[in-house]
Amino acid sequence: MKILLFLNEGLPARIAMGPFLERNPDFFHAVAAFPVIPKKARTGGINWNVPRRILSGSLAFPFMITIAYFGYVALARIVGNDMRQRLWRGGIPMHRFSDAGSELERYLTEVRPDIVVNCSATLLGPAILAIPKHGIINYHGAPLPQYRGAANQFWMLLAGERSFRPTLHWMDRGLDTGAIISQGPEVEIPPGISVFGLWMRMLEGCSPMMEDLAERLRVEVVPKGHAQDEALAASRSFPGSVDVARIRRAGHPLLRWADFKAMFRLAITR
Repeated sequence: MKILLFLNEGLPARIAMGPFLERNPDFFHAVAAFPVIPKKARTGGINWNVPRRILSGSLAFPFMITIAYFGYVALARIVGNDMRQRLWRGGIPMHRFSDAGSELERYLTEVRPDIVVNCSATLLGPAILAIPKHGIINYHGAPLPQYRGAANQFWMLLAGERSFRPTLHWMDRGLDTGAIISQGPEVEIPPGISVFGLWMRMLEGCSPMMEDLAERLRVEVVPKGHAQDEALAASRSFPGSVDVARIRRAGHPLLRWADFKAMFRLAITR
């Protein structure tokens, strides 16, 4: 069975799939990697409203992720430890794409994968979803259907959740609406954890779930899923400044120094 992996480059890839790829270097046919910041967002000109929104809090977490991403990537590349170099050492081909557009579509049409496993946050259109023989399996770092969409590290903290279970599901044309394959082990949300720290825990849930999925796919078993309960469904996006202020008042900072230390430890550890 020909299986491809979709990743975002940098820190998300290392946390989400680094452990699995080190233990299973021959599992994926190849890796398609996308930037954390899409090309259109980087070349669309200057939006002078962005600095004000960062200071007000509505773009605080995306801004923080951007700083963390470039800091991690710079250090990892200096020491020869970024994801491309790690994949090269494991003999895993990696192809970079600026987005999930026509170039990726042509590549997938040539390769004709049986299944794609998506561990990226890149949005995939209907043309991409239709190419793999059996479909695309997505890792979602939060419970479904209660936490569809983005930035669920914010929303779980605002809801006062004490724990969560990440989800594997088949992708369809909706946003995180596809049939659920499995949910991972319960992950604790400690009191006072930072938003960034919870985001890292959500990424860490990926590799253990991949181990279970890999066992099934190795014996050519295509996992079935069950429909989501729409009565429990809720979709969310990035929070506004009021939501960010509420999280801080609840004792959850956006970032702690310990998060920076953990991030840069990953950058230099092979």
